[in-house]
Amino acid sequence: MGTRERYEPGTFSWVDLGTDDPEAAKAFYVGLFGWQTDDVPMGGSGPYTMCSLGDGVVCAIYGREATQGPQAWMSYVTVADADATVADARAAGALATQDAFDVFDAGRMAVVQDPSGAHFAVWQPGTSIGATLVNVPGA
Repeated sequence: MGTRERYEPGTFSWVDLGTDDPEAAKAFYVGLFGWQTDDVPMGGSGPYTMCSLGDGVVCAIYGREATQGPQAWMSYVTVADADATVADARAAGALATQDAFDVFDAGRMAVVQDPSGAHFAVWQPGTSIGATLVNVPGA
């Protein structure tokens, strides 16, 4: 029902929460939705915690410094080419707050701010399509 194997370009496909207290956030969401968590090492920073429900991955939680802006959920939109999408967004008046970069072999991403100030990310899938479980309770 809510299982996904791919996303068409232009479709929201992933969310993650950047917070200054990832342990408290994990405890809150695990208690609220019954998620299982898996901490994935990210080098010098803290882990990127993958959150799943049953066999489906639904989102992630990671630690960020207060100086990096407000704690927030980031929505990701699947694109065919992250670099080309950033160029198109700039041409339309957006600001790329993070140019496209590789996320290991999982994919390529960038963060964009639209002309009104809203942020979103673009996701060019590699080995990860994003969420594999959507549109069901808890996901």
